[in-house]
Amino acid sequence: MPLADFEVVAYSEAYLRDVLGDSHAVDYLCDYLRDIKAASIVLEGRYVDRHYLGDFSAYYSRSFSAPVTQCRRLHFFDSDVATTKGAFESAYKDQDARSASEKLLDEHYLGFVVVRPLVGARVGRTVLRTYPPDGFRRFQVVRSYRVNLAGLRLKIDGLAYQQQDGGAAVCASTALWSALQRVAFVAGHRTPTPSMITAASKSPFPASHGLSDIEMAAALSSLGYVADQFVPTENRPLFRAKLIASLESNLPVVLSMEKELETGAGKIMAGHAVTVTGYRDGGIAADVPSPAPNRSPIPMRRAGVTVIYVHDDNLGSHAHYELFDSPDLDIAGYETIKLRRGPSNRTVPAWWDVDEWTIVSALVPKPEKMRMPIDALFSDILDLRTLVERVFVGVNVNYSARFCSGVDYKGTLFGKNFEIADVANVQQHLSLPRYVGIVSISTESHLCDFVLDVSEVPREPGNPSVLAIIAPGVPRNSIAQASLGIVALHFDCPLIVSR
Repeated sequence: MPLADFEVVAYSEAYLRDVLGDSHAVDYLCDYLRDIKAASIVLEGRYVDRHYLGDFSAYYSRSFSAPVTQCRRLHFFDSDVATTKGAFESAYKDQDARSASEKLLDEHYLGFVVVRPLVGARVGRTVLRTYPPDGFRRFQVVRSYRVNLAGLRLKIDGLAYQQQDGGAAVCASTALWSALQRVAFVAGHRTPTPSMITAASKSPFPASHGLSDIEMAAALSSLGYVADQFVPTENRPLFRAKLIASLESNLPVVLSMEKELETGAGKIMAGHAVTVTGYRDGGIAADVPSPAPNRSPIPMRRAGVTVIYVHDDNLGSHAHYELFDSPDLDIAGYETIKLRRGPSNRTVPAWWDVDEWTIVSALVPKPEKMRMPIDALFSDILDLRTLVERVFVGVNVNYSARFCSGVDYKGTLFGKNFEIADVANVQQHLSLPRYVGIVSISTESHLCDFVLDVSEVPREPGNPSVLAIIAPGVPRNSIAQASLGIVALHFDCPLIVSR
């Protein structure tokens, strides 16, 4: 349908399908927008999208029937047409009016969809508000996007998603593109376009061939990032624990999966890649078999998570998918973890084909200075466990691990129940690298953190590089404080405890 350069209309599924066409991605988008209560749409009829333009330059410009270079963009609000239109109409009087309109629109802004001029793949860069937390949903892999619309400045927190186009990029490149929306933002880089990611992989095949794990890792290395990887093998609970640790580190996880398909000529193995953006927190610890021989299982927080939220270029953003253990064996003879692409506890729409894939591996893109592999972070838990058990004798503790910014971690100490002098001493005299590892010890409440240096690969197995011990759940003058003091002397690091 012909569209104006700028218009405000009531939200309707019919309008959306007129602009975006029919596909499962549009089906999912309609349901998602209904759930987050979209009420009005603002259309930008002429929009230049850098990511589509990069793909156009690298691929579509050399097609016999090249599409146009410009896109359109749809913006969604949960305010009605009159309120949305009124905010724009009153914005241009003066600076105060502009600020008031921006504030009002920001409160109601749900995000945007870039409409690409690609038949069958019109859903371009899409950033939408996540579902409400409801006490359990944890969307860990998001960032802020600044949006300029008709001279007004808006903001939306989310993570970009788009359909794979099958030409400049397919599922692996698109999954990495979504993942790097977060990682590049943290590293202070500009997010590469899908075609840049495909080119960085150095694959000799056309983009439609897809990328292997090695080629995805090569793309990350070429673009200036670290590629971390872990696989299920014999320890499925440990795989889950590493997955959650990555998400708690605000790092996206790209899952590589496979599935047997029946064709007219016989069975083939198909591959797919998706980006995990969050999980549903049941708050229950699970026992993780120790990677070390003759050791009891390690109680890990959230290691029993089953629901994850996924960007899937075959469906949509933050989709509810589920992990489950399967007795099926992989090629090495290990029982597998599978991903159910859809919920098992409720009826899904007729267009949503829920299927199951075997997880082969998890790839975690990280900033270049976060050099420690997640395997090494979990090895530090094994090394610290003996000390922890001596400190908290007879206490049923559980463990969790994550990476974070050193500056951000120091910022979390404000407002905690510490002596002011202790906080001042740590803030003024404890130097932390850009990224640190955190091994947390908890019961029903948080006991303490071991702050680790992750700026290099460990060179002394069994000797974690502990930079500080922060113990908000350990009272001053307690036996636990005395024991932690000995541990701090061993690592030659500061210790602060609750006042």
